[in-house]
Amino acid sequence: MPPSHAPLAFTVAPGGDDAGPGTTRRPFATLKAARDAIRSARKRQGDAFRGATVTVRNGDYVLTRSFELTADESGTPSASTEYRAAGKSARLLGGKVITGFAPVTDPATLARLTPDAKKHVLVFDLR
Repeated sequence: MPPSHAPLAFTVAPGGDDAGPGTTRRPFATLKAARDAIRSARKRQGDAFRGATVTVRNGDYVLTRSFELTADESGTPSASTEYRAAGKSARLLGGKVITGFAPVTDPATLARLTPDAKKHVLVFDLR
């Protein structure tokens, strides 16, 4: 009979390190690292897998790729896998943060705007 394993607990935090153990004191930086640690443990533990909890600390997590969850890290009715925020401001952000917007200066564009709108319309060079 395989040894019994306790449920896993991982922490993710901005400023963490995916090369670390994902503990409270040395959290992972990404959800991907936590997911991959669960996949690895589930494969290693087999039927002895007792589930996992990933605690996501407050902060912004910019996802540059899709974050996919599959049966490989899934739990069971008796051994769940749960992702939860540690506070109220853990945010998953998709896409890319864009900066560099500026007020409109093109005279032809300004001529099409109402006086009230001119101070609120910004432009961004997509090149």
